Amino acid sequence: MKLAVIGGAGVRMVFLARGVAARARETGIDTLVLYDIDVQRLSLMAPLCRRAAELEDPTLAVLAEPDLDKALSGAGAVITTFRVGGDHSRVLDEELAAKFGLLPQETTGVGGFFMACRTIPVLAKYCARIQEVAPTAMVFNFANPSGLVTQAMNLAGFGNVIGICDTPSSTNLRIAAELGMDVGNLDFRWAGLNHLSWIFSIFHNGEDILPELIARDDFLKGVPEFSMFEPELIRSLGCLPNEYLYYYYYREKAVANIRKGTATRGAFIEANNFALFEALAAVDPERNPDRGLALHARFMRKRESSYMSLETGSQKAATNQTAPIPEGRDAGTGEVQDSTHDAAQDAAQDGAQDAAQDGVGYAKVVLDYLSARATGAESKMVLSVPSRGVLPFLRSEDVAEISCTTAGSALRPLDPGRVPEHAALLCAQVKLFERHAAAAALEGSRSSAIEALMAHPLIGSYSLATALVDEGFVGD
Repeated sequence: MKLAVIGGAGVRMVFLARGVAARARETGIDTLVLYDIDVQRLSLMAPLCRRAAELEDPTLAVLAEPDLDKALSGAGAVITTFRVGGDHSRVLDEELAAKFGLLPQETTGVGGFFMACRTIPVLAKYCARIQEVAPTAMVFNFANPSGLVTQAMNLAGFGNVIGICDTPSSTNLRIAAELGMDVGNLDFRWAGLNHLSWIFSIFHNGEDILPELIARDDFLKGVPEFSMFEPELIRSLGCLPNEYLYYYYYREKAVANIRKGTATRGAFIEANNFALFEALAAVDPERNPDRGLALHARFMRKRESSYMSLETGSQKAATNQTAPIPEGRDAGTGEVQDSTHDAAQDAAQDGAQDAAQDGVGYAKVVLDYLSARATGAESKMVLSVPSRGVLPFLRSEDVAEISCTTAGSALRPLDPGRVPEHAALLCAQVKLFERHAAAAALEGSRSSAIEALMAHPLIGSYSLATALVDEGFVGD
């Protein structure tokens, strides 16, 4: 099977390629095709992806294809993971939020709204083209804000789109590691919206162990996603929160911590990515893929180590620093020194290990789904799909982030059991925002844009909503 990626020049493609290669035979994937409108960056990233995949399974073909129709033709599945407007669009969103004293965050609140308004029209065009060129292909959407964008695609009539986020699967892995268990022996019941979900049950041997875990301070402090929350808060919730709920439960602290920094997370990511591609161009990864893979690993470690540190105030924010100069480069000239070459193979192997670990989270959900489809074996995973009446506080067609079971072509959202009122009310309010935001993006409606921002609990003001729309919304 051919798996195509729209947005194949993204910096995390190395992880995806390694993850796909690790399970290529199980899923029936023989070709991974990377498409991107940025041909220059694609030429730098594709050799790294080929090398990362080769270290796992040399039989997987990894191709760069700058022609969209050629990339899609014959594909059995398509991953969409792109950022309309590039990294700088995120910086502008965060600056706009900060100007109005709001949360400067990529996918939550005003940042998520403007990102969705840019992404939804573009993805709708891609989905229409996929229907023409690869009509049987499933579309797995990673483009953020994933749940809202997937909601819009379903409203637009593209029922083959499933929203994917690696946060739940990564959290599941860390919970299992903290408990010293195999993640396959635990049955997690997530429900909510993308970046607004909770774990309501964790079954082990048929018993729900969640109440016991919530009572343990050592467990809550041992899992990074929960350590940023006070144990008393989690116990009052009666469930385990998605890490993005920090922005709701600690809103003023997140805003204050971000404002202490000299730049936002988006500014750091923009600088880090720019420096990465500049460094890759200097080493020519087509000829020196191991050296390129080593550079990529160093930059990505820097990126991941600073994740959510600014918002939570957990450590000195990486955004207060300049983008890193990779080891073996001269700070004045940027030239690659011989010392990089001496360590390149070892570093490439380290990078491959990083790719393998990250690839578990980044690619696991898609690969689990494709494996279940290929083999007919039942598998559980967290997806953003229409809730189909499982969550009574949402409409049946509303897209929810929820634990699902799948086997072959069958997909069924799982009942999470009792959902506390606080979670149901917050979900319903944010879903109202999402419905209006999807309409604003699909129709270019200024009135829908204002209604969306008014409905969002992190904004909730007509005067703010109007001012934000006047500043940044392009519509009627």
